Amino acid sequence: MCGTGRPTRRVTSRAPARCRCEWSPTVRRRSRRRAWWSFIEPARTRCPGGPATFCTSSGGAINASSRRGSPAGWTRAIPSTGEIPRRRRGTEHAMRTVDELAKASEQALALVARQKDVREAEVFVSANSAVLTRLNYTSHIPCNGVEEPKSTESYGLGIQAVFDAPDGRRIGFGSEPSDLSLAGAERALIKARRAAVADPEFVSLPSPTGSSRTLADYHDPRLMALDDAGLVEAGWKITGGALRTFSASSRLAELAQDDEGLRRLGLILGGDVTILRERMAIASTTMPRAQTDETSLITAFATAMVETRGAKGSGASTGTRLDHFTDEAGVEAAQNAINAIGGERVPSGTYAVVFGRQPVADLLNNIVIASCTASSFYSSSTPFLGKLGRAVASRHLSLYDDGARPGLMGSKGITCEGLPTGRTDLIKDGVLVGCLSNWYETQRLLRDPALAEKLGARGPAAEAALTPRNGFRFGAGGGHRGAAQGQRDPDQRQHRHVPQQRRRCHQGREGHDRLGRGRGRVRARGRRHRRPRRRNRGIHGGARLMAEVRLESIARECRVQILRMLAHAGSGHPGGSLSVIDILTTLYFGRVRYDAKRPDWPDRDRVVLSKGHAVPALYAVLAKAGYFPERALITLRKLGSPLQGHPDRTALPGIEAATGSLGQGLSISLGLALGLRLAGSSARVYCVLGDGETQEGQVWEAAMSAPKLGQPDYALNNLVVILDYNKIQLDNFVKKVLDIEPVTAKWQSFGWPVIEIDGHDIAQITKALDQAEATTVGPTFIVAHTVKGKGVSFMENDPEWHGKAPKPGEAIKAIREVLGITEGAWEDYLKTDSATREIVTELSALEKK
Repeated sequence: MCGTGRPTRRVTSRAPARCRCEWSPTVRRRSRRRAWWSFIEPARTRCPGGPATFCTSSGGAINASSRRGSPAGWTRAIPSTGEIPRRRRGTEHAMRTVDELAKASEQALALVARQKDVREAEVFVSANSAVLTRLNYTSHIPCNGVEEPKSTESYGLGIQAVFDAPDGRRIGFGSEPSDLSLAGAERALIKARRAAVADPEFVSLPSPTGSSRTLADYHDPRLMALDDAGLVEAGWKITGGALRTFSASSRLAELAQDDEGLRRLGLILGGDVTILRERMAIASTTMPRAQTDETSLITAFATAMVETRGAKGSGASTGTRLDHFTDEAGVEAAQNAINAIGGERVPSGTYAVVFGRQPVADLLNNIVIASCTASSFYSSSTPFLGKLGRAVASRHLSLYDDGARPGLMGSKGITCEGLPTGRTDLIKDGVLVGCLSNWYETQRLLRDPALAEKLGARGPAAEAALTPRNGFRFGAGGGHRGAAQGQRDPDQRQHRHVPQQRRRCHQGREGHDRLGRGRGRVRARGRRHRRPRRRNRGIHGGARLMAEVRLESIARECRVQILRMLAHAGSGHPGGSLSVIDILTTLYFGRVRYDAKRPDWPDRDRVVLSKGHAVPALYAVLAKAGYFPERALITLRKLGSPLQGHPDRTALPGIEAATGSLGQGLSISLGLALGLRLAGSSARVYCVLGDGETQEGQVWEAAMSAPKLGQPDYALNNLVVILDYNKIQLDNFVKKVLDIEPVTAKWQSFGWPVIEIDGHDIAQITKALDQAEATTVGPTFIVAHTVKGKGVSFMENDPEWHGKAPKPGEAIKAIREVLGITEGAWEDYLKTDSATREIVTELSALEKK
């Protein structure tokens, strides 16, 4: 029996507080019926009745009773709430109902329809909610077991409109968060009109296809209504599964010998349980009656460790119904951790690999299905070009997408275009028979003069293969904040080998797009229908795998260009340029909204490279983005060239601020961010600082001011500051010159939310930018730990390469390392890569001079 007395921490949710307690296993003597030792779930693991309770454990069951307000010595039973999901107070007010969303969409559509210059329009309204509780259990350190839930809720509307203009039609998109009123719709319409551009490939907004909706009322009302206490109980279900698995392990029994030994093993469980709820409504000129949809799902991810043995395992479960939610994730994580004890790392070598079901499914998802999209045929980037109706695979392979199949996490009743979902056969008995498409992609491909060459068919056969049932599910990144066509990702417009995606996303709708992408994914057979054992890639970041690979490839190409231009210049700063390039690549090709053809576009996002000496990295990115030809890069630091040693906004399009003098970029960024907020612009500002630069006093003046500027109505939540923390400056290591630690604590003390990441990990950079964009109270500070001279062995972590340009021969060696080619394979590689061969030939000639 244990008494908790008073709560040991302050909780912010309405779920009962849990006591901090240790695992106290009970050792039993040997028995013929059971192992010589075992342990039951600890009596002190959780206290369901709340802080003023006493609890006992027997046979794995936990009973709680309260003495609050009871006669001395008398206990009153408290019924368990674990099986009864309760409505979380306030949820019905925080998350808008489908009726509210439908009404808002129809009212906004009526407003737009009254505009004389609007030819057609579409209104999308959504409300999203995410509730998460974290698992936190350790056998040897006091812990909570399950933390109190955290939640985020959002709603908003977006308007896509086609405007009549003197030079023809223009298409624009505008959104307004947290306001479904007519005033909010008016602001969204103003933004759409301001952002409108000409799109020669646009045909029309979606119209009814003649197909009927087949999936309706498929969400789980219990998940929609689950409150914090119910979510905490779900967390304990996962934790309990892990503890039972540990308790049943004979392997751990052999290692522990007794209860104290068991505690010293360091059994740990971490992870989370998350519930995602989404509601949407859409109305358009051709479909004026609002259509609605609502979805819910529950996911669990767990990582278990046997700390003293260095063994770790993970587990996951996902589902669409609460009554199908089990302890699977905890059981799997604990069992995998136990199995990893005594494991050996496979030595380097050449092996024959046999793929299991999940790797095969992943290959199909990321390679084959990606080649079956209408956009890949339009851009001629698919290996199946012109092969509709022809064999493209083994006759044993059949692939189809079914967005209306009940019980799957990605299933939805309608697409983000308001069109019904359904089954699309892609490959049948090895023959290509269809494509994943949305309305926009279908219409522009059907009207392409080269349709027969690209798809392999015309007329009814092509129309049947391009039925739009997959609205915007495969657009990487989704074009956040509604960038119009032509104002996003110039890299895709220039390099036609990368499939073009029409990117569009409405405010408050990110989750809807993200979940939708999971709908077309292949699932390995043999898995339980509603609880696949592995993480669903369409929901938890795996869907970004191809985008991350593309960004890594772009960053690698930019590193080559940095080395090339510095060798030509004979001076410059390679170390800091190589350390910051992954950050700039992720910004420009995965986040920032811009139009290289209109560098002064008012609603563009601004990037201020405060550490101006690293401008070769910025030049490489801007050239790749289409601001100027890449051939101009070798004019770096040349007399009369716009590519000077420090950025000059008057000389080169795309440069937002002249930052030759260190310490000023943050102040400039504050002014830009505040001006944009006061103007009502949705544009964001990204400022990249150097670590040595933060020794300047002006940086700290700006740091202290930023969280307070514009409050409360115009808080600078559109500002993100990223520290390129490579820990080396001009003269030496930063710590030896003038230590700036503790960096995180300093910025937090000024009121900044601080996120620490690996500045060379694209996924971490992307996630941090997502978190920053979700912050509404003020600016965000990201500490990106990087390596000076990253990618080149003889430059990494060497202060000498802060401001010394490589000689042509050194640049060639560095390029080979950046590309990951061994010295022995270098000559053969150059025969296959003409672009690199030209650069090497160019540098070799420069070396001879």
